[in-house]
Amino acid sequence: MTDVETGYKAFRGDIIRNMRIGSSGFGFEIEATAKVAKLGCAIYEVPISYYGRTYDEGKKVGFADGLKAIWYVIRFNLFCTLRASFRQLPERNFTRERRQPFELQ
Repeated sequence: MTDVETGYKAFRGDIIRNMRIGSSGFGFEIEATAKVAKLGCAIYEVPISYYGRTYDEGKKVGFADGLKAIWYVIRFNLFCTLRASFRQLPERNFTRERRQPFELQ
């Protein structure tokens, strides 16, 4: 993904309802994306229109936020298991002809 922090997120209902979410703020984007990736779901990146604010307009993201983002990436990709990420693992929807992981539709 080019920018996990910017964009819309859409999930199958059973996936997001069973996901254990422990972070808030910017950490949610990284946590949710990492946990969905652990399931093997297809992740689609679709362009959006986005105009970032300048510091004069109220942008509040700084160096410390970048460090937190790096920590979230490490934490949710290396130290969080699939089993710990979900209350109940969603059922995998496989086709008979070709066994594939989940696809978000």
